[in-house]
Amino acid sequence: MHKLQFLCNKKFFSLSIFKRISLEILTSKTWIIFTSAIFLFAIIWEILLSFSLVQIQIGDRLFTSYIPLSLMLIWITFFHIFNISQNFSKEIETGVINLEIRSGVSKSRLFWERALINKVFTFSFIFIYIFLYFFWFIVSPSETSKLIALKFTPGLFFIIIYDLFLMGVLLLIIMIKKSALIGVVGTFVFVLFAITPFVGAISSSNNLMRIPNDFASQNYSLQIAKKVNDLSEKYGENSYINRMINDMKIFKENKFTYYKDGETTPWNIDINDTYWKIAIFSTPEYKKQSSSYLRNPVYASLEDFDKNYLYDLMLTGLGSEVEKLPVFITKQKDVYPQIEYQKIYVNLSPGVKETTTWKWMERINEIGAFKTSEEKEKAYSPNQITKSLFYNDGSAYKEIANKYMRFSGEFEYFETLEKLLKQADEQETKLLNLTKEIIKGNYLLLNGGAFENFAMRESWNKFNFLKDERWNNDVKTDWTWSKFLGIAPGVRTIQKIMFNLIEKTAYVEKENGSDPFLKEDTVFKQIKAQFWNPLNVFWKQFINISNDEISDLPLDTQPFSPEPSKAVTTVYKAVGLDSLSNHKMGFDKFTGQNNGRNYESIKAIGDTINLPLSYVMMILIVLIFIALSYFIFYKKIIK
Repeated sequence: MHKLQFLCNKKFFSLSIFKRISLEILTSKTWIIFTSAIFLFAIIWEILLSFSLVQIQIGDRLFTSYIPLSLMLIWITFFHIFNISQNFSKEIETGVINLEIRSGVSKSRLFWERALINKVFTFSFIFIYIFLYFFWFIVSPSETSKLIALKFTPGLFFIIIYDLFLMGVLLLIIMIKKSALIGVVGTFVFVLFAITPFVGAISSSNNLMRIPNDFASQNYSLQIAKKVNDLSEKYGENSYINRMINDMKIFKENKFTYYKDGETTPWNIDINDTYWKIAIFSTPEYKKQSSSYLRNPVYASLEDFDKNYLYDLMLTGLGSEVEKLPVFITKQKDVYPQIEYQKIYVNLSPGVKETTTWKWMERINEIGAFKTSEEKEKAYSPNQITKSLFYNDGSAYKEIANKYMRFSGEFEYFETLEKLLKQADEQETKLLNLTKEIIKGNYLLLNGGAFENFAMRESWNKFNFLKDERWNNDVKTDWTWSKFLGIAPGVRTIQKIMFNLIEKTAYVEKENGSDPFLKEDTVFKQIKAQFWNPLNVFWKQFINISNDEISDLPLDTQPFSPEPSKAVTTVYKAVGLDSLSNHKMGFDKFTGQNNGRNYESIKAIGDTINLPLSYVMMILIVLIFIALSYFIFYKKIIK
């Protein structure tokens, strides 16, 4: 009755319908209880995830994105069904809208003021919800949480597309006088959007089975190489990158000089003696005579050691430590008792120390060096080791970082990087920022799978800190070898990523064969064809928003999996690739004819999906639905 009295009052003022309906919504017990429950659950979940359950958030979109998005989908669906059925369908049926017309309210105002109410409430909910999501993750001390706040928050705005789409569909249902279906249709649209990350991924996977499994990682490597090459071209032939790549030819020619422990006179050792066997510095029980206690890699000969040891150290961020770390040598002869391993040291060839790469490593070691023994002790404490890039808990390689790479605000890498950036010139700053994006995109959000070749990881994994390592018939966790390390973990991380970056820029490996899916152009067409499927478009819009170039592809993962997705957003190709350069190892990778590269250039073939265009198309569809609803409302519903 109060509605009729209110409407009969001729003193209408601006937005009177808006104020009346808003008050009804705000005082509705159903709306208050449901909205409060959604916010309460979301806040508790996000606080737990960002502060306490950091170990389950990394690389897991199910927890960090999908559950928060699902809560918004549920609330938006509930509100649209609740609001549109109450303030359009019910008020048409009860004659309230006809009474408003007789009171002098225009039909346009009747429609658009109700639509405005809907949007004010849904947009307010969306922005408050996303702000809280961003806030809890950004204030967390975990660097992973901060990165999630920066990288995943934009994807949540995908809910606006859903909000507008659902509103347009339900309004159209009401206007064609099918109001009984509003709950069914609303639920159907909710389910459709909710399952798109699963169905879209399954649809893509089935249609992309012929694409090589390592395509995403190779494509990402090409993207990195292109970015580095662009920097190299900007700074000319004498750029840091070109100099470092060419330095590797000098590193390749290195010949070690050997010294017995405590002696300054070179040891005149016969390198061609095939009975020598060398174990790396990280052998905790090197005094034991049984070789079964030796950690791999054990170099089978001095020739093998001379060729590969420096490369192995560079690959794991320990290149600058080569002269400081002990190695242990023995003879493989059938004698009893066996000769104990003896500690020796090696020196580099003088030419290596004159290179840009070596001088750069020395400089960053000085900047990031430990100031006290207490700093070193803390850096190599079990607590800090488990947060580093070099910790392996013994799980499957592809799960290591996903579960345990808990970079906290205390991890020294970030502090070291800031020190370097303060003393870097423009060119070095760009390179260091590139390494930062690679580390964040691969080792915080994901597991390194898009950046590292896990098939090759076995060979150098023993340079890492292993938990529950199997030794013969025993299982041990022995990190006492860290006493040999003088390098700060942050410096080691930067050296590792920089060398990996240089290597990927210099060397592209690609399988040859007649299979058309080994060719990037074929793969590009196949992936692009998948995005005619609307389900693929929806989930790409949700998970593929990024605010920097290098992180685009690491975020381009299978939904709810750390595995890189074959359905990449942009496909890259190495032009003029030397087909005879495949399967090179060690420093041989840096012997290409194009400034140390084994290809002429890297180009982007094209984007497999135009995300901005997909947003425009969906918004146009929504506008058509809403305009059609308004037209029907104006012409047919009101007599």
